[in-house]
Amino acid sequence: MTGLNETVPILAGARLSGKLNDDWRVGLLNMQTDRINWDTASVLPAANFTVATVQRKMFQRSALSAILVNKENFIGKLSEGQKAGIQPWNRVAGLEYNLYSADNRWEGEWYYHRSFSPDPKKRGQTLANFLGYFDRNYNARIGYVLVDSFYNAEAGFVPRVGYQSFFPGGGLTFYPDSKWINNWSVGLDGDMTYSLGFKETDRDLGAYLTVNLKDQTYLNAVLINSYTYLFQDFDPTNLYRPGTQPLPGKQGYNYNSLRLRMTSSTTYNLQGRVDVRFGQFFNGHAQAVEGEIGYRWQPVGTFTMSYSYNRIRLPEPYASADFWILGPRAELSFSRTLFASAFFQWNTQANNFNINTRLQWRFAPVSDLFLVYTDNSFAEAVPNTQARFLSPKNRALVLKIVYWLNL
Repeated sequence: MTGLNETVPILAGARLSGKLNDDWRVGLLNMQTDRINWDTASVLPAANFTVATVQRKMFQRSALSAILVNKENFIGKLSEGQKAGIQPWNRVAGLEYNLYSADNRWEGEWYYHRSFSPDPKKRGQTLANFLGYFDRNYNARIGYVLVDSFYNAEAGFVPRVGYQSFFPGGGLTFYPDSKWINNWSVGLDGDMTYSLGFKETDRDLGAYLTVNLKDQTYLNAVLINSYTYLFQDFDPTNLYRPGTQPLPGKQGYNYNSLRLRMTSSTTYNLQGRVDVRFGQFFNGHAQAVEGEIGYRWQPVGTFTMSYSYNRIRLPEPYASADFWILGPRAELSFSRTLFASAFFQWNTQANNFNINTRLQWRFAPVSDLFLVYTDNSFAEAVPNTQARFLSPKNRALVLKIVYWLNL
Protein backbone atom coordinates (compact mmCIF):
# COMPACT_ATOMS: atom_id res chain seq x y z
CA MET A 1 0.00 0.00 0.00
CA THR A 2 2.90 2.37 0.64
CA GLY A 3 5.05 1.23 -2.29
CA LEU A 4 7.87 0.43 0.15
CA ASN A 5 9.04 -2.70 1.90
CA GLU A 6 7.27 -2.83 5.25
CA THR A 7 7.92 -5.02 8.28
CA VAL A 8 4.75 -6.80 9.40
CA PRO A 9 4.71 -7.35 13.18
CA ILE A 10 4.30 -11.01 14.18
CA LEU A 11 2.57 -11.49 17.52
CA ALA A 12 3.06 -15.24 17.88
CA GLY A 13 3.50 -18.43 15.91
CA ALA A 14 3.92 -22.16 16.32
CA ARG A 15 5.09 -25.00 14.10
CA LEU A 16 4.86 -28.76 14.41
CA SER A 17 6.30 -31.19 11.86
CA GLY A 18 7.71 -34.69 11.72
CA LYS A 19 7.24 -38.32 10.74
CA LEU A 20 4.31 -40.39 11.97
CA ASN A 21 5.98 -43.53 10.65
CA ASP A 22 8.13 -44.60 7.71
CA ASP A 23 5.36 -43.77 5.22
CA TRP A 24 3.63 -40.66 6.59
CA ARG A 25 4.82 -37.13 7.42
CA VAL A 26 2.78 -34.16 8.61
CA GLY A 27 3.37 -30.46 9.07
CA LEU A 28 1.34 -27.71 10.75
CA LEU A 29 2.11 -24.00 11.15
CA ASN A 30 0.03 -21.16 12.58
CA MET A 31 1.02 -17.49 12.87
CA GLN A 32 -0.76 -14.31 13.99
CA THR A 33 0.23 -10.86 12.71
CA ASP A 34 -0.72 -7.47 14.12
CA ARG A 35 -2.59 -4.63 12.46
CA ILE A 36 -0.69 -1.75 10.81
CA ASN A 37 -2.22 1.73 10.50
CA TRP A 38 -0.44 3.88 7.90
CA ASP A 39 -3.10 6.60 7.97
CA THR A 40 -6.84 6.87 8.44
CA ALA A 41 -7.50 5.42 4.97
CA SER A 42 -4.67 2.88 4.56
CA VAL A 43 -4.68 -0.09 6.92
CA LEU A 44 -3.18 -3.56 6.84
CA PRO A 45 -5.51 -5.68 8.99
CA ALA A 46 -4.38 -8.25 11.51
CA ALA A 47 -4.29 -11.71 9.97
CA ASN A 48 -3.96 -15.34 10.91
CA PHE A 49 -2.01 -17.75 8.71
CA THR A 50 -2.31 -21.53 8.77
CA VAL A 51 -0.41 -24.08 6.67
CA ALA A 52 -1.19 -27.79 6.94
CA THR A 53 0.44 -30.52 4.88
CA VAL A 54 0.52 -34.30 4.80
CA GLN A 55 2.88 -36.50 2.79
CA ARG A 56 2.65 -40.19 1.87
CA LYS A 57 5.67 -42.12 0.69
CA MET A 58 5.10 -43.88 -2.62
CA PHE A 59 7.15 -46.78 -3.95
CA GLN A 60 10.81 -46.59 -2.88
CA ARG A 61 11.67 -42.89 -3.12
CA SER A 62 8.60 -41.02 -4.40
CA ALA A 63 5.99 -39.10 -2.43
CA LEU A 64 2.43 -37.75 -2.76
CA SER A 65 1.63 -34.58 -0.78
CA ALA A 66 -1.43 -32.47 -0.03
CA ILE A 67 -1.33 -28.91 1.25
CA LEU A 68 -3.83 -26.37 2.56
CA VAL A 69 -2.92 -22.71 3.14
CA ASN A 70 -5.44 -20.43 4.86
CA LYS A 71 -5.28 -16.68 5.52
CA GLU A 72 -7.96 -14.96 7.62
CA ASN A 73 -8.03 -11.15 7.60
CA PHE A 74 -9.63 -9.52 10.65
CA ILE A 75 -11.58 -6.73 8.95
CA GLY A 76 -14.57 -6.50 11.29
CA LYS A 77 -13.38 -3.24 12.89
CA LEU A 78 -12.38 -1.57 9.63
CA SER A 79 -14.40 1.14 7.91
CA GLU A 80 -15.85 0.53 4.48
CA GLY A 81 -13.08 2.63 2.91
CA GLN A 82 -10.39 0.69 4.76
CA LYS A 83 -11.87 -2.62 3.63
CA ALA A 84 -11.60 -1.69 -0.05
CA GLY A 85 -9.63 -4.32 -1.94
CA ILE A 86 -9.19 -6.59 1.09
CA GLN A 87 -10.72 -10.06 1.04
CA PRO A 88 -11.99 -11.55 4.35
CA TRP A 89 -10.13 -14.76 3.61
CA ASN A 90 -7.99 -16.51 1.02
CA ARG A 91 -7.23 -20.23 0.72
CA VAL A 92 -5.04 -22.39 -1.47
CA ALA A 93 -5.37 -26.18 -1.70
CA GLY A 94 -3.18 -28.44 -3.75
CA LEU A 95 -1.69 -31.82 -4.55
CA GLU A 96 1.90 -32.60 -5.49
CA TYR A 97 3.65 -35.76 -6.63
CA ASN A 98 7.44 -36.12 -6.61
CA LEU A 99 9.01 -38.97 -8.55
CA TYR A 100 12.51 -40.35 -7.92
CA SER A 101 13.31 -43.69 -9.50
CA ALA A 102 15.22 -46.36 -7.61
CA ASP A 103 18.20 -46.07 -9.99
CA ASN A 104 18.21 -42.23 -9.63
CA ARG A 105 17.84 -41.73 -13.39
CA TRP A 106 14.25 -40.53 -13.56
CA GLU A 107 13.10 -37.42 -11.73
CA GLY A 108 9.70 -35.77 -11.96
CA GLU A 109 7.32 -33.38 -10.26
CA TRP A 110 3.65 -32.65 -10.85
CA TYR A 111 1.46 -30.26 -8.88
CA TYR A 112 -1.97 -28.67 -9.06
CA HIS A 113 -3.02 -25.77 -6.80
CA ARG A 114 -6.30 -23.89 -6.67
CA SER A 115 -7.01 -20.62 -4.88
CA PHE A 116 -10.31 -19.66 -3.24
CA SER A 117 -11.63 -16.23 -2.15
CA PRO A 118 -15.07 -14.61 -1.77
CA ASP A 119 -14.40 -12.66 -4.99
CA PRO A 120 -14.94 -15.00 -7.99
CA LYS A 121 -12.19 -13.12 -9.87
CA LYS A 122 -9.66 -14.37 -7.31
CA ARG A 123 -10.45 -18.05 -7.74
CA GLY A 124 -7.85 -19.51 -10.05
CA GLN A 125 -5.44 -22.36 -10.59
CA THR A 126 -1.81 -23.14 -11.26
CA LEU A 127 -0.23 -26.38 -12.39
CA ALA A 128 3.17 -27.62 -13.42
CA ASN A 129 4.98 -30.75 -14.48
CA PHE A 130 8.60 -31.69 -14.90
CA LEU A 131 10.19 -34.90 -16.12
CA GLY A 132 13.87 -35.56 -16.56
CA TYR A 133 16.17 -38.44 -17.38
CA PHE A 134 19.75 -38.23 -16.11
CA ASP A 135 22.38 -40.76 -17.15
CA ARG A 136 26.15 -40.79 -16.91
CA ASN A 137 26.53 -39.82 -20.57
CA TYR A 138 23.35 -37.94 -21.48
CA ASN A 139 20.34 -36.20 -20.00
CA ALA A 140 17.03 -34.80 -21.23
CA ARG A 141 14.31 -32.84 -19.48
CA ILE A 142 11.08 -30.99 -20.14
CA GLY A 143 9.07 -28.76 -17.84
CA TYR A 144 5.85 -26.79 -18.05
CA VAL A 145 4.11 -24.34 -15.69
CA LEU A 146 0.82 -22.48 -16.02
CA VAL A 147 -0.64 -19.75 -13.81
CA ASP A 148 -4.06 -18.54 -14.92
CA SER A 149 -5.24 -14.94 -14.69
CA PHE A 150 -7.32 -15.46 -11.52
CA TYR A 151 -4.86 -17.36 -9.33
CA ASN A 152 -4.35 -15.53 -6.03
CA ALA A 153 -2.22 -16.80 -3.12
CA GLU A 154 -2.14 -14.05 -0.48
CA ALA A 155 0.03 -16.08 1.90
CA GLY A 156 2.66 -16.60 -0.78
CA PHE A 157 4.29 -14.65 -3.58
CA VAL A 158 2.85 -14.70 -7.10
CA PRO A 159 4.96 -12.28 -9.17
CA ARG A 160 2.99 -12.87 -12.35
CA VAL A 161 -0.33 -14.33 -13.50
CA GLY A 162 -1.82 -15.22 -16.86
CA TYR A 163 1.16 -17.01 -18.42
CA GLN A 164 2.60 -20.41 -19.29
CA SER A 165 6.25 -21.45 -19.62
CA PHE A 166 8.15 -24.33 -21.18
CA PHE A 167 11.59 -25.52 -19.99
CA PRO A 168 13.24 -27.94 -22.44
CA GLY A 169 16.85 -29.05 -22.19
CA GLY A 170 19.34 -31.80 -22.77
CA GLY A 171 23.02 -32.56 -22.99
CA LEU A 172 25.84 -35.03 -23.57
CA THR A 173 28.73 -35.73 -21.19
CA PHE A 174 32.14 -37.15 -22.17
CA TYR A 175 34.90 -38.63 -19.99
CA PRO A 176 38.26 -38.23 -21.76
CA ASP A 177 41.48 -40.01 -20.87
CA SER A 178 43.11 -36.84 -19.53
CA LYS A 179 45.43 -35.88 -16.72
CA TRP A 180 43.51 -32.67 -15.99
CA ILE A 181 39.91 -33.06 -17.20
CA ASN A 182 37.41 -35.24 -15.37
CA ASN A 183 34.56 -34.66 -17.87
CA TRP A 184 33.15 -32.15 -20.30
CA SER A 185 29.64 -31.66 -21.62
CA VAL A 186 27.65 -29.79 -24.24
CA GLY A 187 23.94 -29.12 -24.33
CA LEU A 188 20.97 -26.84 -24.78
CA ASP A 189 18.75 -25.12 -22.20
CA GLY A 190 15.52 -23.26 -22.79
CA ASP A 191 13.09 -21.03 -20.91
CA MET A 192 10.18 -19.85 -23.04
CA THR A 193 7.20 -17.93 -21.67
CA TYR A 194 3.90 -17.23 -23.45
CA SER A 195 0.57 -15.67 -22.65
CA LEU A 196 -2.37 -18.01 -22.18
CA GLY A 197 -3.11 -17.34 -25.87
CA PHE A 198 0.45 -18.46 -26.84
CA LYS A 199 1.84 -14.98 -27.56
CA GLU A 200 5.57 -15.05 -26.78
CA THR A 201 6.59 -12.71 -23.96
CA ASP A 202 10.02 -13.96 -22.78
CA ARG A 203 12.72 -16.28 -24.09
CA ASP A 204 16.15 -17.46 -22.99
CA LEU A 205 17.80 -20.13 -25.16
CA GLY A 206 21.32 -21.20 -24.33
CA ALA A 207 23.95 -23.47 -25.86
CA TYR A 208 26.57 -24.40 -23.27
CA LEU A 209 29.98 -26.00 -22.89
CA THR A 210 31.05 -27.17 -19.42
CA VAL A 211 34.40 -28.54 -18.26
CA ASN A 212 34.98 -30.16 -14.84
CA LEU A 213 38.63 -30.52 -13.88
CA LYS A 214 39.92 -33.29 -11.64
CA ASP A 215 40.64 -30.86 -8.80
CA GLN A 216 36.88 -29.91 -8.87
CA THR A 217 37.41 -26.63 -10.71
CA TYR A 218 34.34 -25.77 -12.84
CA LEU A 219 34.42 -23.93 -16.20
CA ASN A 220 31.34 -22.96 -18.18
CA ALA A 221 30.50 -20.93 -21.30
CA VAL A 222 26.95 -20.21 -22.51
CA LEU A 223 25.80 -18.44 -25.68
CA ILE A 224 22.35 -16.98 -24.93
CA ASN A 225 19.59 -15.74 -27.21
CA SER A 226 17.00 -13.63 -25.36
CA TYR A 227 13.66 -12.03 -26.13
CA THR A 228 11.67 -9.68 -23.90
CA TYR A 229 8.27 -8.23 -24.69
CA LEU A 230 7.61 -4.99 -22.80
CA PHE A 231 3.95 -4.56 -21.92
CA GLN A 232 4.61 -0.93 -20.94
CA ASP A 233 7.41 1.63 -21.08
CA PHE A 234 10.38 0.42 -19.05
CA ASP A 235 13.74 1.76 -17.84
CA PRO A 236 16.13 -1.22 -17.42
CA THR A 237 18.23 0.82 -14.96
CA ASN A 238 15.13 1.36 -12.79
CA LEU A 239 16.34 4.91 -12.07
CA TYR A 240 14.00 6.96 -14.34
CA ARG A 241 16.37 9.92 -14.26
CA PRO A 242 15.26 13.34 -15.57
CA GLY A 243 16.34 13.89 -19.17
CA THR A 244 16.12 10.20 -20.09
CA GLN A 245 13.26 8.18 -21.48
CA PRO A 246 12.17 4.61 -20.76
CA LEU A 247 12.24 2.04 -23.54
CA PRO A 248 8.97 2.05 -25.49
CA GLY A 249 6.49 -0.61 -24.49
CA LYS A 250 4.10 -2.68 -26.54
CA GLN A 251 6.99 -4.23 -28.49
CA GLY A 252 9.57 -7.00 -28.22
CA TYR A 253 13.37 -6.89 -28.04
CA ASN A 254 15.76 -9.58 -29.31
CA TYR A 255 19.35 -9.66 -28.02
CA ASN A 256 22.30 -12.04 -27.71
CA SER A 257 25.00 -12.38 -25.06
CA LEU A 258 27.85 -14.60 -23.87
CA ARG A 259 28.34 -15.74 -20.26
CA LEU A 260 31.58 -17.20 -18.87
CA ARG A 261 31.86 -18.76 -15.41
CA MET A 262 34.67 -20.22 -13.35
CA THR A 263 34.37 -21.74 -9.88
CA SER A 264 37.53 -22.80 -8.08
CA SER A 265 37.93 -26.09 -6.24
CA THR A 266 36.47 -26.30 -2.73
CA THR A 267 39.46 -28.37 -1.63
CA TYR A 268 41.54 -25.19 -1.19
CA ASN A 269 41.24 -22.75 1.69
CA LEU A 270 41.26 -19.83 -0.77
CA GLN A 271 38.22 -20.16 -3.02
CA GLY A 272 36.46 -18.04 -5.58
CA ARG A 273 33.85 -17.72 -8.30
CA VAL A 274 33.60 -15.27 -11.17
CA ASP A 275 30.83 -14.74 -13.72
CA VAL A 276 31.32 -12.49 -16.75
CA ARG A 277 28.50 -11.62 -19.13
CA PHE A 278 28.63 -9.26 -22.10
CA GLY A 279 26.73 -8.59 -25.29
CA GLN A 280 23.51 -6.98 -26.45
CA PHE A 281 20.93 -5.74 -23.97
CA PHE A 282 17.52 -4.60 -25.27
CA ASN A 283 18.52 -1.97 -27.87
CA GLY A 284 22.00 -1.38 -26.39
CA HIS A 285 24.81 -3.28 -24.71
CA ALA A 286 25.67 -4.42 -21.20
CA GLN A 287 28.57 -5.97 -19.34
CA ALA A 288 28.45 -7.61 -15.92
CA VAL A 289 31.00 -9.13 -13.56
CA GLU A 290 29.95 -10.86 -10.36
CA GLY A 291 31.16 -13.54 -8.01
CA GLU A 292 32.85 -13.97 -4.67
CA ILE A 293 36.20 -14.69 -3.11
CA GLY A 294 36.52 -16.40 0.23
CA TYR A 295 39.02 -17.79 2.68
CA ARG A 296 38.42 -20.74 5.00
CA TRP A 297 40.37 -20.21 8.24
CA GLN A 298 40.21 -23.53 10.00
CA PRO A 299 38.84 -24.08 12.60
CA VAL A 300 37.70 -20.48 13.18
CA GLY A 301 35.38 -19.97 10.19
CA THR A 302 35.07 -18.50 6.70
CA PHE A 303 35.37 -14.95 5.36
CA THR A 304 33.83 -14.05 2.01
CA MET A 305 33.50 -10.98 -0.17
CA SER A 306 30.78 -11.07 -2.82
CA TYR A 307 30.76 -8.50 -5.60
CA SER A 308 28.66 -7.47 -8.57
CA TYR A 309 29.25 -4.78 -11.20
CA ASN A 310 26.79 -4.04 -14.01
CA ARG A 311 27.47 -1.59 -16.82
CA ILE A 312 24.42 -0.71 -18.96
CA ARG A 313 24.80 1.41 -22.08
CA LEU A 314 21.68 2.29 -24.10
CA PRO A 315 21.50 4.82 -26.96
CA GLU A 316 20.24 8.29 -26.12
CA PRO A 317 17.71 9.36 -24.97
CA TYR A 318 17.49 6.09 -23.02
CA ALA A 319 19.26 5.67 -19.69
CA SER A 320 22.72 4.25 -19.03
CA ALA A 321 24.08 3.39 -15.61
CA ASP A 322 26.72 1.61 -13.54
CA PHE A 323 25.73 -0.45 -10.50
CA TRP A 324 27.80 -1.93 -7.69
CA ILE A 325 26.91 -4.46 -5.03
CA LEU A 326 29.52 -5.35 -2.40
CA GLY A 327 28.83 -7.82 0.39
CA PRO A 328 31.40 -8.97 2.94
CA ARG A 329 30.33 -11.94 5.07
CA ALA A 330 31.82 -13.80 8.03
CA GLU A 331 30.74 -17.11 9.59
CA LEU A 332 32.47 -18.04 12.86
CA SER A 333 32.46 -21.07 15.16
CA PHE A 334 33.44 -20.34 18.76
CA SER A 335 32.69 -23.91 19.85
CA ARG A 336 30.55 -26.87 18.83
CA THR A 337 27.48 -25.12 20.24
CA LEU A 338 28.08 -21.39 19.73
CA PHE A 339 28.18 -19.77 16.27
CA ALA A 340 28.01 -16.26 14.84
CA SER A 341 27.61 -14.75 11.40
CA ALA A 342 27.65 -11.22 10.00
CA PHE A 343 26.66 -9.97 6.56
CA PHE A 344 26.99 -6.49 5.07
CA GLN A 345 25.78 -5.32 1.66
CA TRP A 346 26.20 -2.03 -0.20
CA ASN A 347 23.76 -1.79 -3.13
CA THR A 348 23.91 1.35 -5.26
CA GLN A 349 20.87 0.50 -7.41
CA ALA A 350 18.58 -0.07 -4.41
CA ASN A 351 20.36 2.71 -2.47
CA ASN A 352 20.58 0.40 0.51
CA PHE A 353 23.20 -0.50 3.07
CA ASN A 354 22.26 -3.66 4.96
CA ILE A 355 23.69 -5.16 8.15
CA ASN A 356 22.56 -8.60 9.27
CA THR A 357 24.15 -10.33 12.27
CA ARG A 358 23.17 -13.60 13.92
CA LEU A 359 24.23 -15.34 17.12
CA GLN A 360 23.28 -19.04 17.36
CA TRP A 361 23.43 -21.22 20.47
CA ARG A 362 22.71 -24.95 20.06
CA PHE A 363 21.53 -25.81 23.58
CA ALA A 364 20.27 -29.31 22.69
CA PRO A 365 20.33 -31.64 19.66
CA VAL A 366 18.61 -29.94 16.69
CA SER A 367 17.48 -27.17 19.08
CA ASP A 368 18.74 -23.62 18.74
CA LEU A 369 18.39 -20.12 20.11
CA PHE A 370 18.93 -17.35 17.55
CA LEU A 371 19.50 -13.64 18.22
CA VAL A 372 19.31 -11.67 14.96
CA TYR A 373 19.88 -7.95 14.34
CA THR A 374 19.01 -6.37 10.97
CA ASP A 375 19.61 -2.77 9.91
CA ASN A 376 18.78 -1.13 6.57
CA SER A 377 19.91 2.41 5.78
CA PHE A 378 20.57 4.64 2.77
CA ALA A 379 23.80 3.89 0.89
CA GLU A 380 23.90 7.47 -0.39
CA ALA A 381 22.03 10.72 0.16
CA VAL A 382 18.77 11.39 -1.69
CA PRO A 383 18.59 14.95 -3.12
CA ASN A 384 15.87 17.25 -1.81
CA THR A 385 15.01 14.90 1.07
CA GLN A 386 16.12 14.34 4.66
CA ALA A 387 17.73 11.03 3.66
CA ARG A 388 21.48 11.26 4.18
CA PHE A 389 24.28 8.71 3.93
CA LEU A 390 23.47 5.90 6.41
CA SER A 391 20.15 7.48 7.40
CA PRO A 392 18.13 4.59 8.85
CA LYS A 393 15.28 2.94 6.95
CA ASN A 394 14.35 0.20 9.41
CA ARG A 395 15.90 -1.86 12.18
CA ALA A 396 14.88 -5.09 13.88
CA LEU A 397 16.07 -7.28 16.75
CA VAL A 398 14.63 -10.81 16.72
CA LEU A 399 14.89 -13.63 19.24
CA LYS A 400 13.96 -17.09 17.92
CA ILE A 401 13.93 -20.46 19.69
CA VAL A 402 13.70 -23.81 17.90
CA TYR A 403 13.20 -26.93 19.98
CA TRP A 404 13.13 -30.47 18.61
CA LEU A 405 10.57 -32.83 20.14
CA ASN A 406 11.52 -36.46 19.57
CA LEU A 407 8.36 -38.36 20.48
